[in-house]
Amino acid sequence: MTQNLRLAFKSNRYLKCMFNAVAIKISAIAEKYPGGLDAFIQKHPVRCNQHIAVESSMGDDIEETMKDLLKNGMEIGEDFTFIAAGYDAIWITAAKD
Repeated sequence: MTQNLRLAFKSNRYLKCMFNAVAIKISAIAEKYPGGLDAFIQKHPVRCNQHIAVESSMGDDIEETMKDLLKNGMEIGEDFTFIAAGYDAIWITAAKD
């Protein structure tokens, strides 16, 4: 029963974004993602505080997360944003699919 427990919120006010990252509003996840925050954190390796969820990656791993957000009706700039350590084609690829 306890094997599926996962920390949803950290007490930190700030979440560190390293490399490439996607930051998602917790309110958007709760409102638009099927199953809400619980389902989202079971599927994606994010760190959360009370306001945002952040997934960081050295590569293009967050491309699938962005595709999932778009598929579920979230909008870039409104519900989530992409933070690039250096400009690359991750967002461009996700936006085309």
